[in-house]
Amino acid sequence: MLNGIWELPVFADSRALLQNLFGGWQINGILALQSGQPFTPYDGRGFSTGGDYNADGAQNDRPNTPSIGNTVSSARSDWVNPGGGPFKIPTINPGGIPGTAEKVAFFGQPEPGTNGTLGRNTYEGPGFANLDFSLFKNFKIEAINEESRLQLRFEIFNAFNRVNFFQPINELSTSLFGRSNSAFDARQIQFGLKFIF
Repeated sequence: MLNGIWELPVFADSRALLQNLFGGWQINGILALQSGQPFTPYDGRGFSTGGDYNADGAQNDRPNTPSIGNTVSSARSDWVNPGGGPFKIPTINPGGIPGTAEKVAFFGQPEPGTNGTLGRNTYEGPGFANLDFSLFKNFKIEAINEESRLQLRFEIFNAFNRVNFFQPINELSTSLFGRSNSAFDARQIQFGLKFIF
């Protein structure tokens, strides 16, 4: 996270009229860069439907570690890939969405009564990068007091309109497994007027 404020020195020491007309500009920015959050694939089915691998009566067991290992691609386009997101699971489905059996086979199903070999929080989800930018123009109103001012505000949130995905669906038995089905807000622009006294 990096943020900054720059009050432009233009006409800062000039008379009130010149300062109000041409001075009083302020530039602000907030830059946020984050790596992806960890996530763990799991099977939410019960024992009778092929899940609950260790047969302890609790669902949401982890499968085995797949042959691709413990890392996946971090390309943003992979988080919307219908073939299991960045896992790119092979399928015979013409729609490109692998069935539950194909996903479990890709990872490897543990022997009944045993835990899967896949560790907790093994994979890293999509990263996050965002820039918020604003430009303010301050007009001093000394007739009220020395601190009073009227502030015009121009603000841009997610200035580069970057698609920042939420965490992927990590439940193997869903058709959305491995994909992110939502994202943070797109670019937003707003104008405002603020009275400070």
